[in-house]
Amino acid sequence: MRLEIVAIGTELLLGHTVNTNAAWLSQELAKIGVDIFFHSTIGDNPARIKEALALARGRSDGMIVTGGLGPTEDDVTTAVIAEFAGMPLILHPEILKKIKDRFRRRKMTMAKLNERQAYLPKGAREIPNRVGTAPGFILAIPQEPSTPKGTRYLPEPEKVPGTFFIAALPGVPREMKPMFLETVQPFLRKQGGPKSVIISKTLRTSGLPESTIAARVRKWLKLKPPVTVGIYAHLGEVDLRIMAKGKNLGKANRAIGKIEKEIRPKIKDVFFGVDEETLESNVVNHLIAKKKTLAVAESCTGGLLTHRITNVSGSSKALTRGLVTYSYESKTALLGVPADLLKKKGAVSREAASMMARRVRQTANTTFGIGITGIAGPTGGTKKKPAGLVYVALATPKKTYCSELFLKGSREEIKWQATQKALNGLRLELAKT
Repeated sequence: MRLEIVAIGTELLLGHTVNTNAAWLSQELAKIGVDIFFHSTIGDNPARIKEALALARGRSDGMIVTGGLGPTEDDVTTAVIAEFAGMPLILHPEILKKIKDRFRRRKMTMAKLNERQAYLPKGAREIPNRVGTAPGFILAIPQEPSTPKGTRYLPEPEKVPGTFFIAALPGVPREMKPMFLETVQPFLRKQGGPKSVIISKTLRTSGLPESTIAARVRKWLKLKPPVTVGIYAHLGEVDLRIMAKGKNLGKANRAIGKIEKEIRPKIKDVFFGVDEETLESNVVNHLIAKKKTLAVAESCTGGLLTHRITNVSGSSKALTRGLVTYSYESKTALLGVPADLLKKKGAVSREAASMMARRVRQTANTTFGIGITGIAGPTGGTKKKPAGLVYVALATPKKTYCSELFLKGSREEIKWQATQKALNGLRLELAKT
């Protein structure tokens, strides 16, 4: 089955909103063996939406449309699809009642405009929306583009030779995702069943640049389908994504497992997790498993490291203290860093970072302490201490380590990279115990 994904919304074209829906839908469709050949983004313009519908109708088996199902005048998706299919819009009293009940439960006044969302093209099957007021729908029409009027319709669209279907979903991700999984995905599975599945597994690394990782796994990067390996660099991380296409999930998983087994030894020193696992979750889980504790003192990162750690469920079992000591005075008052050390060496120095790590560890009585200080930029740097200079220190029961970093990028990117270095340093230390 060949599908297209069409995202509708002028805000997407202007860059005010990032289209994450297409990426998520493509991943989910690949799992059930659906081929996606085209992605399109179109503004809230009826003529251009019709062009996209006609183009997709001539080259694909169906399309998934996101966006434009709201109650306002610029939400034109439903009306345009109905006109394209040659079908009138029909009021669905049961949908209108659900919308009214939702407003009533929330003790809100329903605007007259919201009634527009209870109209669907004749013959469309509703896709219930449990999160918002905009229902989606599935509509099947003839594949031949020469008969736009008098179109036959299916009350419950199933696989019918010669038909093209449109699945329309809201653009809001938290509404779109459950609607796809609960209604659209089962509908697609009924279209004859997948002839193959495409799945992937991502091996995540930190601590080495992309070029070094690529050199280690060059042989696997040259693989051709049905199993391929791609390399993707992110800020402070490099991912290796293994993709496999197979007749069923079991065969695809075995193909991925074989390649993963070969690659893992090549990256064992920098590997920290798979798929959605983060560096912070790796660190927190290992701290808990090893019954170790951590305290953090941050300056230039402004609490970002503590924020990342506390995003991990259960982190309270590992992190006991997180301090933002941004000024000279706070470093002395809260951590006991000697004022003369700061005056002599500066707040951005190896000595200051090391003392911050040791003192936060001692005062919190934890296994480890991390101290971060630096110049996040873009202002504040000097020739001797330029913007991007950051010191990251790790205090252990026996020793204190400190790294001098010269980071590039925006203020936010420098802060992120500093926390990445801190987490990876702790990860490597934990691996020793």
